[in-house]
Amino acid sequence: MNFFASTQYRPSKLLLGVETYEPKVLYLVVRDAKNPQTQYTNRYMTVNGQAEFEVYMPVAPKEAEIIIASEQEVQGGRKDTQYRVRKARRDDLYSGHFNFQATTGRSDVDSFIKFAEEFAGKASYSSAGGSMYVSDDGKYRILYLDKIVDRGTGRVLKTPARISRTTGQIEISKHHFKQYTVPMRMAILLHEFSHFYLNDNSADEIEADLNALAMYLEKGYPTVDAYNVFTQVFADSPTDLNKARYKRIDEFIKRYR
Repeated sequence: MNFFASTQYRPSKLLLGVETYEPKVLYLVVRDAKNPQTQYTNRYMTVNGQAEFEVYMPVAPKEAEIIIASEQEVQGGRKDTQYRVRKARRDDLYSGHFNFQATTGRSDVDSFIKFAEEFAGKASYSSAGGSMYVSDDGKYRILYLDKIVDRGTGRVLKTPARISRTTGQIEISKHHFKQYTVPMRMAILLHEFSHFYLNDNSADEIEADLNALAMYLEKGYPTVDAYNVFTQVFADSPTDLNKARYKRIDEFIKRYR
């Protein structure tokens, strides 16, 4: 089932009510109607009766395409008549405010977030291969690579992103980013930004996680995508540090709620 919402670039909250006539896995994708590679959510939920999807979009396209499908339909089966969409509503989304007193001020944080949101929205179809993207004020730079490689060995790394601790330049792997939703991309970009610009200890991963989440959640980005992206990153590298990071991330998000 496909339908559209006129979001007109406004920060939006979508409320989608569904009903099934038997237990059923329903999938939800919200994407840019003009650029369908740009997804704002991609998730699923097991529904038995009535349930609601809430989609938080601090950044939104001019028109959003909403796709709801059952597991049967996703797998290429015939149209499933055992569920229906009973409600679809768009509301304005209002974000909170934050302030950091580290190596940057509020205006610098706002400048990076604006740059990061622009990049996150275009990353699916922007050229990589070593293309450089620079913020309007010239302060922030993203080197967009097909994959990130170790400079010494040439070995492809599993990380989706890293930041230079001397220049603050961020490197991004398109191999990873093209698979992520816009909120997942924002969580990674804010994490890298925090390492260089906000952390007291630039090498501290947990400090960067929590600084990033503070900005991410106050902007109104959804918790589900934060969990999803960190879970994917940690699954590629299940170290004791990453287990500790996930625990602190989970605690932070639950306290925030």
